[in-house]
Amino acid sequence: ELCIEGEPINGIMIGAVHTIPSQRGHGYAPALLGWVEEQEAEQGAVMSILFTDIGTEYYARFEYIDCPSWELRVETGNACASWELERVVGRDHAEDLRRWYEHSTSGDALALVRDDAYWDYCFLKQPDDLTFLARDEAGAPSGYVRIRCRKSEWTIQDWGLTEQSGEHLTALILAVAVQARLQDCPLLTGWMPSWSTGNPAIELQSRAGMNHTMIKSLSEKRQFGGAVVEAAQNIREIDHV
Repeated sequence: ELCIEGEPINGIMIGAVHTIPSQRGHGYAPALLGWVEEQEAEQGAVMSILFTDIGTEYYARFEYIDCPSWELRVETGNACASWELERVVGRDHAEDLRRWYEHSTSGDALALVRDDAYWDYCFLKQPDDLTFLARDEAGAPSGYVRIRCRKSEWTIQDWGLTEQSGEHLTALILAVAVQARLQDCPLLTGWMPSWSTGNPAIELQSRAGMNHTMIKSLSEKRQFGGAVVEAAQNIREIDHV
């Protein structure tokens, strides 16, 4: 389920389209994609969200719209933080995480609606991921973040804030970067929206050619404007199918 400019709608997400090399060039991929879209539209789906690793031109032929898609990059050795993180078991704080996620996405023109089943999915997906609660300079609860950890790279999978602002997002990212450095990890990455970070240690690069987000209307009665396209950059990496 999606929320489009405050309205709940049904949608689908496509994580991969593949044709074996020997069968390429016969139109099988667009035929299959069109069949899936038609079947889902008959079941009430209004939007398709697709993540492409081959650039955007191919799927633009089938009316998919290119959306802003950004990758965070922080060299952790350059980070200083004012917020602190506490490692927790995510499911033990499910109500807080849900509330902060909903608060962070409440103003977005496009957002995923996470019901109980979806949150169960989030907790079960990538069970080795770490969940941290964030506290600000005064020690007040300020949000959460979930991290996929590798020795050489930490990747943000999910996040939410008690107060959605660029300043707080910067504070959260820097706190994660410092935590990664304490674990001898030199790099922090992850899908994040573009914002005025106010800190040179935080870089944002386009995800061109790698899990780039595109959207398409599956209904002749609905077209999605610039605000919806822009808001697609807020989709969290854990939501990638």
